[in-house]
Amino acid sequence: MILAIEPAATLLDTARALRPQIEACREQIERERRLPPELVDALSEADMFRMVVPRELGGAEADPMTVTRVVEELSRADGSVGWSVMLANQTAYAAALLRPDTAREIFGDRRSSVAGSVTRGGQAVRVSGGYRVTGRWSFASGSDHATWMGCVSAVVDEDGPVLGPDDSPQLLRLHLPIEQCEIIDTWSTTRLRGTASHDFQIQDVFVPEERAVRFPVNACQVHGVRALVLMGHGGQALGVAQAAIDALITVAEAKQRRGAPTTMRDDPIVQSQIAQADVLVASARRHLYGTAEEIWEAAGSDAEVTPLQIARLRLALANAVTSSAQAVDLMYAAGGASAIYASNPLDRHFRDIHTAAAHMLVSPGTYVQAGRVLLGLEPTNPLFLI
Repeated sequence: MILAIEPAATLLDTARALRPQIEACREQIERERRLPPELVDALSEADMFRMVVPRELGGAEADPMTVTRVVEELSRADGSVGWSVMLANQTAYAAALLRPDTAREIFGDRRSSVAGSVTRGGQAVRVSGGYRVTGRWSFASGSDHATWMGCVSAVVDEDGPVLGPDDSPQLLRLHLPIEQCEIIDTWSTTRLRGTASHDFQIQDVFVPEERAVRFPVNACQVHGVRALVLMGHGGQALGVAQAAIDALITVAEAKQRRGAPTTMRDDPIVQSQIAQADVLVASARRHLYGTAEEIWEAAGSDAEVTPLQIARLRLALANAVTSSAQAVDLMYAAGGASAIYASNPLDRHFRDIHTAAAHMLVSPGTYVQAGRVLLGLEPTNPLFLI
């Protein structure tokens, strides 16, 4: 099924239209540890991998809240699909930081999808006109269907490491055609199996200067919009949690309690568990989108986005993921012994959400760093506010 490209205002409807096809592919996604080619085709034609790309390049130029809502909807159909779309759009924000002709080269094709890693895994030797890059990186989600790869490398020259203004190593985000990268099949996991988050490596490949972006970009310097790039992680988790609630409702309507004449939904404990899960997801969703919209409004009016606002967005993101994990745990417990079987969707939601919750963006350290900002202190991690 191929859907036509949609403007940003209707991307959510497009995502909903894709759900039946995604749901029909879920077992294949689990089995093959990737998104099936026909599903990638549908997602590409629907512009799911390039929602944030500017309109002049053929993208939808969607705002971060729209992208996150789309990711949430796709994750409700399948966590791996939502995760892959989320990461592709995070990398696609680079289109606004590259030269127009370079952005068109990388993102101008509707079938473009950029995978990669934000981990520092290599070095970029400065040469005439660009860099010679060597290294290995992990967690390149979407690498199986990507057309380009992005990697973060430290810059070196004949004198050694090149330092930035703050005397820390200068890092670059570099973009390479997928043909110049070796994908290493390392994603043999039980969780988010379809994301193809493999390792990849590059050996002495030349990357032109115009395909390099200084990394990271300070969020406050670009009016806080950079901070909003990360909020898709919250949407992905909320979608998985909502799917778990949906699955439990379906089971509860039909499953008989052992030794009882009633169904599971008549059990007061189950009723309490689903109510708790519902409020966890609903409140976390409102918190995330409300906090993000406050920053987006400030950015639109060219007002200063403060470190406090960014810290609160990071908290809202962490809360969305941790609350979603708590909601899934409630649904998994309510599902009883049948939830442990791979054929039960609650098993997949349980596995997927706890992988999402392990991401460094929502680690317990997030609360420590945000607490320091709330107390008027500088974060000890300089990357926290970017």
